Amino acid sequence: MRRKRRLFFAIGIPKAAREALVRFSNKHKKIPVRWVPEENFHATVLFLGPTDEGRISDLRKAAVGILRKSAPRDEVRFTHIDWGPPKGPMRMIWLYGEAGHSWQRLKNTLRQTYMKRGLYRGTDEWPFLPHVTVARMELKSRRVTLPRIETAFDTVFRPSELLLMESHLSPRGPNHEVRDRIALPREEAA
Repeated sequence: MRRKRRLFFAIGIPKAAREALVRFSNKHKKIPVRWVPEENFHATVLFLGPTDEGRISDLRKAAVGILRKSAPRDEVRFTHIDWGPPKGPMRMIWLYGEAGHSWQRLKNTLRQTYMKRGLYRGTDEWPFLPHVTVARMELKSRRVTLPRIETAFDTVFRPSELLLMESHLSPRGPNHEVRDRIALPREEAA
C-alpha cells in the first residue's frame, strides 16, 4: 500500500511580509499562542488532504495544464492581522488578504479537475480567502479573553508560482514542506 501524503496547493509570501509577521509575533509574545515559524508562512489555495504518494506527478501534470490555460493574473493584497477564522471560534491569528476573481477560478478549476480524476475528495469547499496563519491558540488557552491585536498591513504582490506542499502533523502544530514549485505563466508583452 502506498503512503498517503497530506497535500495542498498554496502561494508563497514575499520576504518583506514574512519579516513583518515575525516582527509582529516578537511584539506579541505574551499572547498564549503557538507562533508559526517563518518558513511555514503560506496562503492555501486548495487543500487536497491525504493523497497517494504515487499520484503526485498526476497532480503536477494537471496543475501545469490548468495554469497554461487560465493562470491567475490578479495581485494578492494582505490588508490586516487579526483573530481568525472570521466564522467560528477565533482560535488563530491570521494575516487577512484579498485577491481577484482569477484566484477563485483557479481554485474551482483545480477542485473540479481533481474530483473528475479521483485526486480530490471534496474537503475544501470554502471560497478562496487569502490568509496566512501566524499563530494557533493553545488548547488550554482557548477560554481566555482575546486581546485586541488588529493591525493594519499593506502588502501587494503578484505570485510567480503555485506551491504543492505537504503538511506534517505534530503535537507542536503542522510543519509544511514544499514538494514542488510550478511557475505561473507570465503575461505576454503587448
